[in-house]
Amino acid sequence: MSRPIPHTVLLFKDVSLSYRHSRRFLRSEDIEVLDKVSFELTSGQTLGIIGRNGAGKSSLLRLMAGIMEPDSGKISRPKGLRISLLTLQLGFQHSLTGRENALLGCLLMGLNRKQAEEVLPEVIEFSGLAESIDDRLTSYSSGMRARLGFSVAFFTKADVMLIDEVLGVGDYEFKLKSREALLSAAASDRTAVLVSHDEHFLAEVCDSLLWLENGRLVMHDLPEIVLKKYHDYDHYVSMFAHEMGWTVEEVRRDPNNRDPLDTIARVVSNVRQHWDKELGRSEQSDNPVKQCHPGRFPSQSQVVHQQCGGSQWIENTQLVAQADRDHIE
Repeated sequence: MSRPIPHTVLLFKDVSLSYRHSRRFLRSEDIEVLDKVSFELTSGQTLGIIGRNGAGKSSLLRLMAGIMEPDSGKISRPKGLRISLLTLQLGFQHSLTGRENALLGCLLMGLNRKQAEEVLPEVIEFSGLAESIDDRLTSYSSGMRARLGFSVAFFTKADVMLIDEVLGVGDYEFKLKSREALLSAAASDRTAVLVSHDEHFLAEVCDSLLWLENGRLVMHDLPEIVLKKYHDYDHYVSMFAHEMGWTVEEVRRDPNNRDPLDTIARVVSNVRQHWDKELGRSEQSDNPVKQCHPGRFPSQSQVVHQQCGGSQWIENTQLVAQADRDHIE
């Protein structure tokens, strides 16, 4: 049986969002959380979202779920689209039992009473909470609540599953079980959006990754392409912070680094230009090249491979220069 033709389930166009933040008594300011974010989510797609803490990932999921509305821009979704949002703040009622919360969750996902009762045994079995399902939620740990919430979201078969940083909660057995469930969902026509710091898992299960930085969409591409650039930028940020005596946060917030891809391209270009210049000088003198200076941020060069009377300088997995041994060492 062939898979259905993909269609657009969510379309973001220049979406921006700000929070009002109180600074002092009777004084407040708007904090920009998302800045002109545009992307498309299609049916059957498994999308991963990466970014440091505070990048805007959870806010983006809440906009997808329709919990919040943007300050500007447009979000388009088909009429009647059912979206489930699973976070560590699950929205369960603490005064109810696990069973009652599971039923309530199924009803909120659009199932009628009969359908909710039919799917409930699967939810309970998958969650592994049969012994405590009739206990009040106040006795549940965060891991147990995450188990129950994931099971409800998965078995109610919402059109789009939004999962926010809950896969790292719970014991090892359930982590494997939820991982396998998401892998099976990715292989089917289920649509899911995952926020996680587990990059290996995202690379394995997701069709594409979306990288957020300071509320801006940096890249939306294949996992291996996005993760390569994401790690490159982390490398340069750490290097800059060390050399400048700044914190990593100060470097990330620096207006000069507002566009991470531009920063990467600028640094690589400066490194190569400086290297070409210094290599030319070394050919005219007996002074070996020991250090390069990409722009205003000095960085020690590193020779990690020597062969055949020559050397290669490898920086962050990229071949930056190759020359006679006397010129590069």
